[in-house]
Amino acid sequence: MDTLLAAQLVGPPGKAVGLDATPEMLDYPRNAGELHGCAAAFVQGAVEQLPFADGSFDLVISNGALNLATDKDRSFSEIARVLVPGGEMIVADLIVREAIPEHLLASMDAWST
Repeated sequence: MDTLLAAQLVGPPGKAVGLDATPEMLDYPRNAGELHGCAAAFVQGAVEQLPFADGSFDLVISNGALNLATDKDRSFSEIARVLVPGGEMIVADLIVREAIPEHLLASMDAWST
């Protein structure tokens, strides 16, 4: 959904590209994009090894992709690599670098505040 909205915002002169790890996860946005006439591309790949050239994007948006990344440092390096100098990254992820104590994992309040 984020990629389709980004495609509408950048319009015809820009480009929006969505990335997902599995072909099945790409079917829905591709079909929705075609249905609504959005000029967005969707590519299979992993954030730890982005299939794009250096300096390909002005903006990278992550909405859950970094949550799933097994190598966070590599993922951030890849994002930096594909951004143009001065490019920006917007992240809507919960990134955990250390083990979360069991009492917090079990607490609904900890996850909903």
